[in-house]
Amino acid sequence: PSYAANRIRPGIAPIRVRCSYYFDGVFIEEQPGTYPMVFCQPDEIDMKRIKKLVKKSKREGFLVVVTLHWGMPYQYNLMDYQRYIAHELINYGADLIIGHHPHVLQQIEKYKGKFIFYSLGNFIWQPQRKWRSKETKYNFWPPQYGKWAMSDDSAIVEVEVNSEKIVKAKIIPVKLKDGIPALLKNETNFSHVLFKEKKSFFGKLEVIFEKGEIFIT
Repeated sequence: PSYAANRIRPGIAPIRVRCSYYFDGVFIEEQPGTYPMVFCQPDEIDMKRIKKLVKKSKREGFLVVVTLHWGMPYQYNLMDYQRYIAHELINYGADLIIGHHPHVLQQIEKYKGKFIFYSLGNFIWQPQRKWRSKETKYNFWPPQYGKWAMSDDSAIVEVEVNSEKIVKAKIIPVKLKDGIPALLKNETNFSHVLFKEKKSFFGKLEVIFEKGEIFIT
């Protein structure tokens, strides 16, 4: 709330997400420490507002690119609400969606002919490998963050626009070292993360490796 824009102050345009948590009593007794199931849905009022803005921008002839700060940090898997929001915004006219905040690479999807990059990872920042508390002597990283907490894989996206439509996207793989990005010369060093058994993709995507570069159409 403190970051949200209002009539007298600039800020972000929030899409609030409401979450409910389900605890299975049997599992908690048999397996103490079991994580609850989490169900999240975007706020209807916020969704109506952003869909109205997207629709208005499209009617005015703009190529509509939406960037969203969403998802769980250091998690490769998507939250359900991410896909719902992305699809709804495309339904109302968005041409490209680029997400950030998870700090790791997430899936790419082509929905109704439009690209969705759920997260491109970090670019000029990288978590420290050891953040310890002097009092407890334990790492601050929750166990569910796992190996993704230390991911140094990232990407840049370059899109080709033809007749006011995005027809192709070029993925430029990046490797981080102490928070400094460096372009990768060989796509094979990168593809195992982004294209892991092609589970990274939803919808119909054609992946083209050409002269050390990665294209999707």
